[in-house]
Amino acid sequence: MRFNYQHHIVRDLAWAIASPPLLRFEQASCRWYDSGWYQDLYITSQEWLQRLDQAPQALQARLDSQKDRRLGRYVETLWAFWLENSARFEVMEQNLPFRDGGKTLGELDFLVLDKASGESLHWEMAVKFYLGVGDTRQHSNWHGPGKKDRLDLKVEHLSHRQSVICQRPVVQKLLQERGHQIDACGVILKGRLFYPYASGEEGFMPLNADPRHLRSYWLTVSDLQKTKAVANSFSPLLGYGWLAGPRQHHKMPWLSMKKLLEAIKNGDFHLPLHLACKSQEAVNQRFFIVANDWMVDLSQV
Repeated sequence: MRFNYQHHIVRDLAWAIASPPLLRFEQASCRWYDSGWYQDLYITSQEWLQRLDQAPQALQARLDSQKDRRLGRYVETLWAFWLENSARFEVMEQNLPFRDGGKTLGELDFLVLDKASGESLHWEMAVKFYLGVGDTRQHSNWHGPGKKDRLDLKVEHLSHRQSVICQRPVVQKLLQERGHQIDACGVILKGRLFYPYASGEEGFMPLNADPRHLRSYWLTVSDLQKTKAVANSFSPLLGYGWLAGPRQHHKMPWLSMKKLLEAIKNGDFHLPLHLACKSQEAVNQRFFIVANDWMVDLSQV
Protein backbone atom coordinates (compact mmCIF):
# COMPACT_ATOMS: atom_id res chain seq x y z
CA MET A 1 0.00 0.00 0.00
CA ARG A 2 1.31 3.42 -0.94
CA PHE A 3 0.24 6.74 0.51
CA ASN A 4 1.25 10.17 -0.73
CA TYR A 5 1.45 11.94 2.62
CA GLN A 6 4.70 13.82 3.22
CA HIS A 7 5.29 12.79 6.83
CA HIS A 8 6.08 9.15 7.59
CA ILE A 9 4.03 9.13 10.80
CA VAL A 10 0.96 10.23 8.82
CA ARG A 11 1.65 7.55 6.20
CA ASP A 12 1.95 5.01 9.02
CA LEU A 13 -1.34 6.22 10.51
CA ALA A 14 -3.04 5.88 7.13
CA TRP A 15 -1.61 2.37 6.85
CA ALA A 16 -2.77 1.50 10.39
CA ILE A 17 -6.32 2.43 9.43
CA ALA A 18 -6.54 1.29 5.81
CA SER A 19 -4.45 -1.88 5.62
CA PRO A 20 -6.39 -5.14 5.38
CA PRO A 21 -6.35 -7.62 8.28
CA LEU A 22 -4.32 -10.80 8.17
CA LEU A 23 -7.29 -13.05 8.96
CA ARG A 24 -11.06 -12.98 8.75
CA PHE A 25 -13.25 -15.29 10.83
CA GLU A 26 -16.94 -15.30 9.91
CA GLN A 27 -18.20 -17.43 12.77
CA ALA A 28 -16.46 -16.14 15.87
CA SER A 29 -17.56 -14.81 19.22
CA CYS A 30 -15.67 -11.58 18.47
CA ARG A 31 -15.77 -9.60 15.26
CA TRP A 32 -12.84 -9.94 12.88
CA TYR A 33 -13.45 -6.97 10.62
CA ASP A 34 -12.90 -7.42 6.88
CA SER A 35 -10.81 -5.25 4.57
CA GLY A 36 -13.89 -3.34 3.38
CA TRP A 37 -14.58 -2.12 6.92
CA TYR A 38 -11.07 -0.68 7.21
CA GLN A 39 -11.30 0.91 3.77
CA ASP A 40 -14.53 2.67 4.77
CA LEU A 41 -12.82 4.04 7.88
CA TYR A 42 -9.93 5.31 5.78
CA ILE A 43 -12.11 6.95 3.15
CA THR A 44 -14.00 8.92 5.79
CA SER A 45 -10.67 9.97 7.36
CA GLN A 46 -8.83 11.18 4.27
CA GLU A 47 -9.59 14.88 4.60
CA TRP A 48 -8.53 14.83 8.26
CA LEU A 49 -5.32 12.97 7.35
CA GLN A 50 -4.51 15.58 4.71
CA ARG A 51 -4.89 18.34 7.28
CA LEU A 52 -2.78 16.36 9.75
CA ASP A 53 -0.07 16.00 7.10
CA GLN A 54 0.17 19.80 6.99
CA ALA A 55 0.62 20.05 10.76
CA PRO A 56 1.64 16.72 12.36
CA GLN A 57 3.24 18.27 15.45
CA ALA A 58 0.61 17.01 17.90
CA LEU A 59 0.94 13.44 16.68
CA GLN A 60 4.73 13.64 16.70
CA ALA A 61 4.72 14.98 20.27
CA ARG A 62 2.42 12.13 21.31
CA LEU A 63 4.79 9.56 19.83
CA ASP A 64 7.89 11.24 21.24
CA SER A 65 6.43 11.08 24.75
CA GLN A 66 6.22 7.27 24.63
CA LYS A 67 8.82 5.25 26.48
CA ASP A 68 7.61 1.97 24.97
CA ARG A 69 9.04 1.89 21.44
CA ARG A 70 7.67 -1.50 20.39
CA LEU A 71 5.93 -1.63 17.03
CA GLY A 72 2.65 -2.88 18.51
CA ARG A 73 2.51 0.02 20.96
CA TYR A 74 3.33 2.44 18.14
CA VAL A 75 0.32 1.21 16.15
CA GLU A 76 -1.91 1.41 19.23
CA THR A 77 -0.87 5.04 19.73
CA LEU A 78 -1.60 5.84 16.09
CA TRP A 79 -5.06 4.34 16.46
CA ALA A 80 -5.66 6.15 19.75
CA PHE A 81 -4.75 9.50 18.19
CA TRP A 82 -7.06 8.84 15.25
CA LEU A 83 -9.94 7.70 17.49
CA GLU A 84 -9.61 10.80 19.67
CA ASN A 85 -10.06 12.93 16.56
CA SER A 86 -12.83 10.82 15.07
CA ALA A 87 -16.41 12.02 14.80
CA ARG A 88 -17.65 8.43 14.91
CA PHE A 89 -15.76 6.91 17.85
CA GLU A 90 -15.13 7.89 21.45
CA VAL A 91 -12.34 6.29 23.47
CA MET A 92 -13.68 5.33 26.88
CA GLU A 93 -10.69 3.29 28.05
CA GLN A 94 -7.24 2.44 26.69
CA ASN A 95 -4.73 -0.05 28.11
CA LEU A 96 -6.90 -0.60 31.18
CA PRO A 97 -5.18 -3.18 33.45
CA PHE A 98 -7.18 -5.86 35.26
CA ARG A 99 -5.93 -7.23 38.58
CA ASP A 100 -7.21 -9.84 41.02
CA GLY A 101 -5.66 -9.89 44.46
CA GLY A 102 -2.62 -8.01 43.23
CA LYS A 103 -2.14 -10.39 40.28
CA THR A 104 -2.38 -8.80 36.84
CA LEU A 105 -4.78 -10.72 34.61
CA GLY A 106 -4.17 -8.61 31.52
CA GLU A 107 -5.26 -5.34 30.06
CA LEU A 108 -7.96 -4.10 27.73
CA ASP A 109 -6.49 -2.44 24.63
CA PHE A 110 -9.47 -0.25 23.75
CA LEU A 111 -13.01 0.30 24.92
CA VAL A 112 -14.71 2.58 22.41
CA LEU A 113 -18.19 3.90 21.82
CA ASP A 114 -19.30 3.57 18.21
CA LYS A 115 -21.64 6.53 17.84
CA ALA A 116 -22.95 5.18 14.53
CA SER A 117 -24.34 2.03 16.14
CA GLY A 118 -24.50 3.10 19.79
CA GLU A 119 -22.41 0.06 20.77
CA SER A 120 -19.67 -0.09 23.38
CA LEU A 121 -16.91 -2.17 21.80
CA HIS A 122 -13.93 -3.92 23.34
CA TRP A 123 -11.12 -4.04 20.79
CA GLU A 124 -7.91 -6.06 20.99
CA MET A 125 -5.17 -5.03 18.58
CA ALA A 126 -1.95 -6.53 17.25
CA VAL A 127 0.42 -5.98 14.33
CA LYS A 128 2.46 -8.98 13.23
CA PHE A 129 4.87 -10.08 10.51
CA TYR A 130 5.06 -13.82 9.85
CA LEU A 131 7.16 -16.02 7.57
CA GLY A 132 5.53 -19.14 6.20
CA VAL A 133 7.19 -22.57 5.91
CA GLY A 134 5.98 -25.95 4.70
CA ASP A 135 2.21 -26.20 4.40
CA THR A 136 1.35 -22.50 4.63
CA ARG A 137 -2.34 -23.29 4.98
CA GLN A 138 -1.66 -24.17 8.62
CA HIS A 139 -1.41 -21.30 11.10
CA SER A 140 1.27 -23.23 13.02
CA ASN A 141 3.62 -22.91 10.02
CA TRP A 142 3.75 -19.10 10.18
CA HIS A 143 6.60 -17.87 12.37
CA GLY A 144 7.80 -14.48 13.51
CA PRO A 145 11.19 -13.57 11.98
CA GLY A 146 12.78 -13.83 15.44
CA LYS A 147 11.16 -17.26 15.92
CA LYS A 148 9.56 -16.12 19.18
CA ASP A 149 5.92 -16.45 18.15
CA ARG A 150 3.57 -18.13 15.67
CA LEU A 151 0.33 -17.19 14.00
CA ASP A 152 -1.62 -20.01 15.65
CA LEU A 153 -0.45 -18.91 19.11
CA LYS A 154 -1.43 -15.31 18.41
CA VAL A 155 -4.88 -16.34 17.16
CA GLU A 156 -5.38 -18.50 20.25
CA HIS A 157 -4.31 -15.64 22.52
CA LEU A 158 -6.55 -13.09 20.82
CA SER A 159 -9.56 -15.37 20.44
CA HIS A 160 -9.63 -17.23 23.75
CA ARG A 161 -7.79 -15.01 26.20
CA GLN A 162 -7.57 -11.32 25.42
CA SER A 163 -10.83 -10.75 23.58
CA VAL A 164 -12.90 -12.68 26.16
CA ILE A 165 -11.18 -11.35 29.27
CA CYS A 166 -14.16 -9.11 29.92
CA GLN A 167 -16.26 -12.20 30.63
CA ARG A 168 -14.38 -12.82 33.89
CA PRO A 169 -16.39 -11.78 36.96
CA VAL A 170 -13.54 -9.68 38.40
CA VAL A 171 -13.26 -7.79 35.12
CA GLN A 172 -16.99 -7.32 34.78
CA LYS A 173 -17.07 -5.91 38.31
CA LEU A 174 -14.33 -3.38 37.50
CA LEU A 175 -16.08 -2.30 34.32
CA GLN A 176 -19.36 -1.84 36.17
CA GLU A 177 -17.61 0.27 38.79
CA ARG A 178 -16.27 2.46 35.97
CA GLY A 179 -19.71 2.72 34.40
CA HIS A 180 -19.08 0.50 31.36
CA GLN A 181 -21.10 -2.24 29.73
CA ILE A 182 -19.62 -4.00 26.71
CA ASP A 183 -21.90 -4.86 23.82
CA ALA A 184 -19.41 -6.66 21.57
CA CYS A 185 -15.71 -7.39 21.12
CA GLY A 186 -13.53 -7.10 18.05
CA VAL A 187 -10.07 -8.20 16.95
CA ILE A 188 -7.83 -5.93 14.87
CA LEU A 189 -4.89 -7.98 13.53
CA LYS A 190 -2.77 -6.13 11.00
CA GLY A 191 0.59 -6.92 9.44
CA ARG A 192 2.12 -8.79 6.53
CA LEU A 193 2.67 -12.42 5.55
CA PHE A 194 5.94 -13.41 3.90
CA TYR A 195 5.71 -16.47 1.65
CA PRO A 196 8.78 -18.63 0.83
CA TYR A 197 10.39 -17.21 -2.30
CA ALA A 198 12.55 -20.25 -2.97
CA SER A 199 9.51 -22.42 -3.69
CA GLY A 200 8.93 -20.54 -6.94
CA GLU A 201 5.19 -20.70 -6.31
CA GLU A 202 2.59 -18.31 -5.02
CA GLY A 203 2.06 -20.42 -1.93
CA PHE A 204 -1.15 -21.34 -0.16
CA MET A 205 -2.83 -18.69 1.96
CA PRO A 206 -3.34 -19.65 5.61
CA LEU A 207 -6.82 -20.78 6.54
CA ASN A 208 -9.18 -17.83 7.10
CA ALA A 209 -6.75 -15.37 5.53
CA ASP A 210 -8.34 -12.16 4.36
CA PRO A 211 -8.08 -12.35 0.54
CA ARG A 212 -6.56 -8.86 0.44
CA HIS A 213 -3.97 -9.39 3.16
CA LEU A 214 -0.55 -7.86 2.53
CA ARG A 215 1.87 -10.44 1.21
CA SER A 216 5.57 -10.52 0.39
CA TYR A 217 8.38 -13.09 0.35
CA TRP A 218 11.28 -14.32 2.44
CA LEU A 219 14.49 -16.03 1.42
CA THR A 220 17.80 -17.11 2.88
CA VAL A 221 21.13 -15.48 2.12
CA SER A 222 21.98 -18.47 -0.11
CA ASP A 223 18.70 -18.05 -1.98
CA LEU A 224 19.50 -14.38 -2.50
CA GLN A 225 22.94 -15.22 -3.88
CA LYS A 226 21.46 -17.71 -6.34
CA THR A 227 18.75 -15.52 -7.81
CA LYS A 228 18.97 -12.41 -9.96
CA ALA A 229 15.24 -11.75 -10.14
CA VAL A 230 14.45 -10.50 -6.66
CA ALA A 231 15.15 -6.80 -7.12
CA ASN A 232 17.57 -4.23 -8.52
CA SER A 233 18.23 -2.44 -5.24
CA PHE A 234 17.49 -2.87 -1.56
CA SER A 235 16.99 -0.60 1.44
CA PRO A 236 17.14 -2.06 4.98
CA LEU A 237 14.18 -1.11 7.17
CA LEU A 238 15.79 -0.53 10.54
CA GLY A 239 13.07 0.61 12.95
CA TYR A 240 11.42 2.62 10.21
CA GLY A 241 9.27 1.82 7.20
CA TRP A 242 7.74 -1.45 8.41
CA LEU A 243 4.19 -0.15 7.98
CA ALA A 244 3.56 2.22 5.10
CA GLY A 245 7.11 1.88 3.77
CA PRO A 246 9.69 4.54 3.05
CA ARG A 247 9.44 7.18 0.38
CA GLN A 248 11.95 6.81 -2.45
CA HIS A 249 14.07 9.64 -1.08
CA HIS A 250 14.20 8.40 2.51
CA LYS A 251 17.50 8.62 4.38
CA MET A 252 18.62 4.98 4.17
CA PRO A 253 20.64 4.26 1.02
CA TRP A 254 19.50 1.94 -1.72
CA LEU A 255 22.04 -0.85 -2.12
CA SER A 256 22.81 -3.16 -5.00
CA MET A 257 22.59 -6.88 -4.28
CA LYS A 258 26.39 -7.07 -4.18
CA LYS A 259 26.63 -4.24 -1.65
CA LEU A 260 23.83 -5.74 0.44
CA LEU A 261 25.51 -9.15 0.59
CA GLU A 262 28.81 -7.52 1.52
CA ALA A 263 27.15 -5.54 4.31
CA ILE A 264 25.49 -8.68 5.70
CA LYS A 265 28.79 -10.60 5.55
CA ASN A 266 30.60 -7.75 7.32
CA GLY A 267 27.99 -7.63 10.09
CA ASP A 268 26.74 -4.16 9.15
CA PHE A 269 23.20 -5.57 9.11
CA HIS A 270 21.97 -8.37 11.34
CA LEU A 271 19.63 -11.14 10.23
CA PRO A 272 16.69 -11.50 9.97
CA LEU A 273 16.60 -8.31 7.90
CA HIS A 274 13.48 -6.57 6.59
CA LEU A 275 14.04 -4.89 3.24
CA ALA A 276 12.27 -2.53 0.91
CA CYS A 277 13.13 -3.42 -2.68
CA LYS A 278 12.94 -1.87 -6.11
CA SER A 279 12.76 -3.74 -9.38
CA GLN A 280 11.68 -2.98 -12.92
CA GLU A 281 8.20 -4.21 -12.08
CA ALA A 282 7.54 -2.46 -8.76
CA VAL A 283 8.80 -0.08 -6.10
CA ASN A 284 8.71 -0.87 -2.40
CA GLN A 285 8.31 -4.57 -2.59
CA ARG A 286 9.18 -6.22 0.71
CA PHE A 287 11.43 -9.11 1.55
CA PHE A 288 12.80 -10.72 4.67
CA ILE A 289 16.33 -12.08 4.42
CA VAL A 290 17.15 -14.78 6.98
CA ALA A 291 20.20 -16.83 7.87
CA ASN A 292 20.68 -20.11 6.01
CA ASP A 293 19.90 -22.09 9.18
CA TRP A 294 16.84 -20.01 10.08
CA MET A 295 14.46 -22.98 9.83
CA VAL A 296 16.42 -25.03 12.37
CA ASP A 297 14.41 -25.75 15.53
CA LEU A 298 11.28 -23.90 14.34
CA SER A 299 9.24 -26.69 15.88
CA GLN A 300 10.35 -25.55 19.34
CA VAL A 301 8.66 -22.14 19.05
